[in-house]
Amino acid sequence: MIRKIGNRFFVLRVVIGALAIFAGYNVLLAVVRPQATPSSDLGMRNRVVAERYFDGGVAPAVIVGSSVGFRLSPDFLQADALGPRIYDLALGGGSAASGLAIVLRKDDLPRTVVVETNFGYRADDPVLLRELVAEPRLTLRRHLPALRLENRPVDLLITSAWSWLRTTIVRPPGAATPAPGAPDEPAIAGFADRLAVTLSQNISVPAPLRAEIETGFDQLGERVDALRVRNVRVILMQFPMHPTIAASTLQQYSLGQAQKRFPPERYEWFPVADDASYRTDDGLHLTRPSGHRLATALRRFVEDAQAR
Repeated sequence: MIRKIGNRFFVLRVVIGALAIFAGYNVLLAVVRPQATPSSDLGMRNRVVAERYFDGGVAPAVIVGSSVGFRLSPDFLQADALGPRIYDLALGGGSAASGLAIVLRKDDLPRTVVVETNFGYRADDPVLLRELVAEPRLTLRRHLPALRLENRPVDLLITSAWSWLRTTIVRPPGAATPAPGAPDEPAIAGFADRLAVTLSQNISVPAPLRAEIETGFDQLGERVDALRVRNVRVILMQFPMHPTIAASTLQQYSLGQAQKRFPPERYEWFPVADDASYRTDDGLHLTRPSGHRLATALRRFVEDAQAR
């Protein structure tokens, strides 16, 4: 009998201790408010970025897109070139359709949404959307920050440690940052091979892919129009690519379908000035300096538009 009572008290102490640690961790997170975005796992990174947007306040402007649009994000650029008023909801390996679905599911809407069209035909991710709004986790994580994916202790420790190493060792304080102008970018090792691989994936548009592109842009258009009906300013955007890739069969067909669904005379497009000067890693994805330059240009455009 004494042993049973002792065991019960031990279990009770463990439970109380665990609850105390959990409560203390939530208080610490509420005070510190860490913003460490995981980068080692792209799927986890996308879920964190989606949760952070869906659970937080609404930024005046939002970017939706794929890994192409992700190249403007603070976690890729290692700097917030977009500024605090523009939230990059582009999902690596994902789609603008997923981002628009997240924006439309939230009660409050941004004033401006920028839509990357390079892979605008990709379908949304139903698993990501389902997990984002699943109850009771949705309600719990809004009140208990420890239940948010970005705040899991091990992931937060690893992400914070890597961020510190990157800024203090890889690029020590006072070190010169890369010039944002494309002509000043260093040559990329193995670029010709990467470009060849990308080109091989863009030289043809088989019938199933044509159907996917046409259907995808139609579905994207429905969500864009749903935002416009609710007085959200939607800006379409084609990110610059290497001229060889831009002229490829697939990219020309995709751009043609995008402009067919979103004709410039009816929809607003962001004009990318001097697009041939931007550099990419593989023909499609902007390098960090070029991403910084484009993010700065887009930021000015959106801020000027909202100031009118």
